[in-house]
Amino acid sequence: MPTAMNQKEDGPSPLQIDEALSHILRSSPFSGSKQCQTLLRYLVDHSLNGHDDELKERIIGIEVFGRKSDYDTSEDAVVRARVGEVRKRLAQYYTSDEGQDCAVRIVIASGSYRPTFALRSRGNNGSKDGGVADLPETGSYKSVGERLEPKPADFPTSEALPQLSRTSRWRVWGIA
Repeated sequence: MPTAMNQKEDGPSPLQIDEALSHILRSSPFSGSKQCQTLLRYLVDHSLNGHDDELKERIIGIEVFGRKSDYDTSEDAVVRARVGEVRKRLAQYYTSDEGQDCAVRIVIASGSYRPTFALRSRGNNGSKDGGVADLPETGSYKSVGERLEPKPADFPTSEALPQLSRTSRWRVWGIA
């Protein structure tokens, strides 16, 4: 079980992250793709073990997909394609009945291979809907009353995160 993580006091523990990962890997969006399961496990484990510096396209291609050490990443997009597939499957999981109430959310921002982790807080922070915002793994957010709604984009900007924390039961940190 991974334990070395630069973790904030209010962030999810490595155990919580590993439990969430286990649920995700058993879910219907991931059950049909061994490659996506292997890739997500690799990314999360390396992040939890403090090996973010190893989350580079070439290294992932070699260690996860068995590419030769001299393979050309500009000609072989397997890592980029599969990480895009993992992002899509994570979004499907978090919007499904299986994942909509998950306490820990794993996010891989567009343009990055490093996962970040969001923890659902216990209080409702004064929002009318109990503080639960519908947060897909990608997209920026617009305010709709007291609730943030997703709009098409890559990932919430650093300017949007303080409002996201105030209006939802999710705490987000670890922006890549």
